[in-house]
Amino acid sequence: GSQDARAAPPQPVSPMHVWALQAPPAFLVSVTYCLSVERVPAALELATPAIGWLVLGTCASATVLNVVSMHIIKELGASGMQIVGKLNTVIIMAISAQFLGEQLPMIVAVGAGTVVLGVGIFERAAHLNHKQNFPHTQLKGVEEEEEAQAKEMDLEPAATTVGAVARQTSGSDGSAGRGEGG
Repeated sequence: GSQDARAAPPQPVSPMHVWALQAPPAFLVSVTYCLSVERVPAALELATPAIGWLVLGTCASATVLNVVSMHIIKELGASGMQIVGKLNTVIIMAISAQFLGEQLPMIVAVGAGTVVLGVGIFERAAHLNHKQNFPHTQLKGVEEEEEAQAKEMDLEPAATTVGAVARQTSGSDGSAGRGEGG
């Protein structure tokens, strides 16, 4: 009964599930705000097919941006995304300055580099601290990871390449093929 429900750890939510949960409320808030601030009849008078395509294009680009950023956060982690975000700001500033025929002051480039360097140093220290304080959460060995992946895909663990080669070259226990010291 109730012990079965407590025994299974909760499954992580995928980025697409998060996006699917946040998109409808965000849309409703936007529509509510738009209807309360804008004059709808005047906006409808200005509506043309070209404006409709422009609105559709901005919606499509915003959707792609959100989906891609969710996957980047999943792959890089929050700290990696933070660094990418900082670099994105610098790149946009540099392109904008070039487009407008202006020069980007060197102090701005130095400041942006300092921010990115600071984030990198902080994240490296946080990673080392986590590794030191929680050694049991380290990544699995190659063979254990392959076995877990094989179970997910309903394959025999021996069907994976590195694990199979390690077992063939080192014997039944596989200790020589993993490079373990003892």
